[in-house]
Amino acid sequence: MKILLIHPNKYAQRYVSIGIGMLSAVLKEHAHNVVLFDTSRFKEIDEDKSNQQTKKMEEILQFIHTDLPPIEKSNEPVMEALHSKIQSFNPKLIGFTATSSDFSYLTSIVKQIRSYNIPIIVGGAHATVVPLETLAVEGIDMVCVGEGEAAILELVESMESGKNRTDIKNIYFKKDNQIIKNELRPYVDLNNLPFLDLSIFDKYHHIGPYQGKKVIYGRFETARGCPYKCSYCINEKLHSLYKYEKRHVRFKSPERIIAELKDGIKKNGFNIFRFVDETFTATPYDRLVEFIRLYRSEINKPMIIATRPENVNEKNMRAIRDAHENIQVTMGIESGSERIRRNICNRNMSNNTIVKAFHICSDLGYLTASFNMIGLPDETRADFLETVQVNRDARVDQPMLSYFYPFPGTKLRDYCIQKGYINNTLHEVDYAVSSVLNMAQFTKDEIEGLKRTFVLYVKMNDSFFPEIQKAEQDDNIFNKLVKIYNEKYFYKRAVIKPKLEESYC
Repeated sequence: MKILLIHPNKYAQRYVSIGIGMLSAVLKEHAHNVVLFDTSRFKEIDEDKSNQQTKKMEEILQFIHTDLPPIEKSNEPVMEALHSKIQSFNPKLIGFTATSSDFSYLTSIVKQIRSYNIPIIVGGAHATVVPLETLAVEGIDMVCVGEGEAAILELVESMESGKNRTDIKNIYFKKDNQIIKNELRPYVDLNNLPFLDLSIFDKYHHIGPYQGKKVIYGRFETARGCPYKCSYCINEKLHSLYKYEKRHVRFKSPERIIAELKDGIKKNGFNIFRFVDETFTATPYDRLVEFIRLYRSEINKPMIIATRPENVNEKNMRAIRDAHENIQVTMGIESGSERIRRNICNRNMSNNTIVKAFHICSDLGYLTASFNMIGLPDETRADFLETVQVNRDARVDQPMLSYFYPFPGTKLRDYCIQKGYINNTLHEVDYAVSSVLNMAQFTKDEIEGLKRTFVLYVKMNDSFFPEIQKAEQDDNIFNKLVKIYNEKYFYKRAVIKPKLEESYC
């Protein structure tokens, strides 16, 4: 059967959607015909906004500037191209995957293609956490809740056989203005899935920046799921949906992962791997050691991993250190205020645990990076200055900061509505650009000033603090301090100099 997958990539983000790639792989494995329509290939898509976000992040020292090759754009209007694709390909099913940031654009596309009367299904994070609101959009016929690989295959085979069943687990159906809700199936066995289908993505999806260099990223999962339930994340919702599952983190075998990475190198020339596992070290130690042994002997390329401070100890980090001389470890600090972190974010760890975890990584020679948020509910300037101090104490090489955004389906969104910090409107999510909360105790102007000076506060000598505080609102002082930072502090960010081959698509 013919299936058209649409990625509503409104701002031309350069990344491979693992969800889309896995759905395509499963369907193709069973001889179905899959085509991807990615909106980023068209000139009217606002790549300028994406570039503006990147430029802003570079200006406030979050990223090192990197000249990336431009995306090859078609002059054809995006909706004309989509209409042409639907008419020429004649799909029997149209599928979208979307986060909350994509959803408003997705609905505008659905509005323009629903007249074809081709069944439309929507999956992904947004549909999973608010399935009924998603189904309420005219033109959307089905939503997939939770994991979609087995569900989409069963749906397609039901449609192809003419049965058109509405009892498929993980899928909600809208039929005759009635909603048919089906229960969830168990988690999929990751080792039984085919390799991620990368053939449907253009080459620019893989090209990205790393410490000022152009690299060819391989984005893969070695595991799926998160054991934690932070209040700003949808994982708490997933835990409640899959409440009968005993383990919310599942792992691929080391041999299976290595085979998939080797296939990716052969077909796409990847020279660095970013593992998207939410907690890379939440794995049995023996499995970790075996994976690292195979990675070193058969892959031996730089890699980027993410984990949690509670899951870092010298034993497992020494084991990972053997994988390659160039490894970046990213951990979430989110807030340096234990009050905010524990009571608001539901991250029950001490500042001492965070600092110790970063020191273990630094002492072993890793490049470290931190995720932090500003503008959290009930946060004050004093709370945020604690975030600065924890990053300083942790000796983070690359501190990164984003604005808090109250995503649908999370406890913190409900809390923000209750406190009057936001209304119940779905904003176009842009947590790299501005805060959407209105808080009297921590104004947007204060938040903006601290956002742009964050790296200066973390990395520069504290004798500069009075000047940095002025720079929060004074552009001339800010630019002067950035110049000093670039001359005296910039190269202290990286403890490992990237040694990546200069081979790009």
